[in-house]
Amino acid sequence: MRCDVVERELSARMDGAVDQELTGALSSHLATCHRCRAFRDGSARIREMTRVRAAEPVPDLVPAIMAEVRRGASVRARWQRRDWGRAAVAFAAGLVTAAVVAGGLPGVRRTPPAALATEIPRGIAEGARDVTSYRASFHIVEFGFHPDVPRRTFTADIAFRAPERFRARITDRTAYPSDTWPRNDIALAVAGDRWFLDAPRGCPPEALPACAPEGRDVLRAMGRPPFDGQAVLPTDIVLPVRSLAGSERVRVRGETEVLGRPGVVVELAYRDASALFAFLHAGGMWRPFLPHDRVLVTLEEGSWFPLAYEVRDETGRAVFRAEVRSLGRGPDSAWVPYLGTGRVRDFGFVDAPFASVVRGVPAPARTAGLDPYRAGRIGGHAVLSYAAGLSWLVVRSATEGGGSGSMPGVAAERVALADGGVGYYEPATATAGRRVFVRGDEAVALESNLPRDALLDVAASIPGPGAPIVDAELGRVSLDEALAVAPYAVLPTHLPPEYRLTAATVDASGVTFHFRRPGAELDGGGVRLFQAAGEPLPPPLEAEVVAVRLRGVDGRYSPARGELEWVEGGVYRSLGGGAVDLEGLLRVAESLEPA
Repeated sequence: MRCDVVERELSARMDGAVDQELTGALSSHLATCHRCRAFRDGSARIREMTRVRAAEPVPDLVPAIMAEVRRGASVRARWQRRDWGRAAVAFAAGLVTAAVVAGGLPGVRRTPPAALATEIPRGIAEGARDVTSYRASFHIVEFGFHPDVPRRTFTADIAFRAPERFRARITDRTAYPSDTWPRNDIALAVAGDRWFLDAPRGCPPEALPACAPEGRDVLRAMGRPPFDGQAVLPTDIVLPVRSLAGSERVRVRGETEVLGRPGVVVELAYRDASALFAFLHAGGMWRPFLPHDRVLVTLEEGSWFPLAYEVRDETGRAVFRAEVRSLGRGPDSAWVPYLGTGRVRDFGFVDAPFASVVRGVPAPARTAGLDPYRAGRIGGHAVLSYAAGLSWLVVRSATEGGGSGSMPGVAAERVALADGGVGYYEPATATAGRRVFVRGDEAVALESNLPRDALLDVAASIPGPGAPIVDAELGRVSLDEALAVAPYAVLPTHLPPEYRLTAATVDASGVTFHFRRPGAELDGGGVRLFQAAGEPLPPPLEAEVVAVRLRGVDGRYSPARGELEWVEGGVYRSLGGGAVDLEGLLRVAESLEPA
């Protein structure tokens, strides 16, 4: 089922038009497609903001907030659809409300050591390989799912055994108005090359209970490649390696206790914390979150296991809470998760002895202390994997058989390797680890949840020097070439922390500059700045957009796509990609200057 078909069907279902013949295929596609799940959740949340509930009255803080955000320039915000002025004010007010929400958490002490900001990512990265088993239970409360069901409660039981055995069982404890409401009971299991999901068939929450399909989606997969992101192994709930280990520092908000355990509260945008929710959102029906909702995560001091986490919406109101009720070691080494029964999808990976596969792909001389794990072939590619605890590394031949994975992405960052060679690095996404492409004796793609520096050290040990790739092979141009083609282009003098220019591309319509940060871009896009001379502001792609005033002109912001658009001096510009919220985009936009 193609993504464009899925998006059309999801949109139709939000308007109450359900094609029952597509229900099974739609659920199967959503179970393994991060892009379409993000479209579903973002669209549903935007509709909820504008159709399910009215915005709560708040003080008119827009002038003061935006004066600070844009260094004295005024911004007016309003919804362009219906009379949603109060919702726009609440949206803008939430930008700063979320920045101070930790002050309202009961029991949080506001004086954590400053060193924790860098100690936490380093401690998570170092401790990941020592986590061999884990068992925990969580109590979960969700707010605002539906006007008739304003509060739902769940229990979640989690078990993990390194490197790839995992089971999550979510039990719905909600007292629904009637039996016609579907219970959101979910089971997710992974055991090496096998994967299993049992979840209720979904429909838009606002259309419940009338739209609830009968039956459940029970999906099984075999032939799963090692640490494959499409058939998710959601271990960030055990230790937030994908969410936090790749950061240079985290935003520490305070200290507290959970179950008598000392904890440190850190704050993230939901887009950066989404891996924490992967065991929940693999299936079922949930209140959607927006990428820039704030997440407060309480980590156990020293071990950095998540003890609690809370999501707050654009108004600063808690919409989701999860808190650990028990935490310990186990299961034992003989444990195998129950994988149920149901139709089977074959991902196509064929396991083979490590020694035979290693002849088909250059193995790294250094593996950051990880041990050989699984090996095999898929789609013409030879694959080696290494693991220790929660840390993993996959090495894949990038030329055997060609096809996907044979070249890095257009926005990949060119990096110098320790042996004098060159590699091409891409940050982690929601469905892939950090990646490095090396053109040594043979072309190799490496993927891992190791920190960037450790992964680059592994890449440098691939046999043969890493040869550079001509920009044209990647479909991009140098910065000088981009500016020569587009002399009207401007570049930011301010970027959010850790972001840097990684690539420029030119096509018949204009020029695009790509900015990324080194750790993780879970939405996959980073920040993109597109510019085209002589182009007007196109019609909006969504019904709900926010009008803003910036750089002396009128523009608009799309919350669903996270994109800011405007025209100035005859040049159309768009800035976005989902990685930065409106406040951050306005800061970047105001800093644009001729290169």
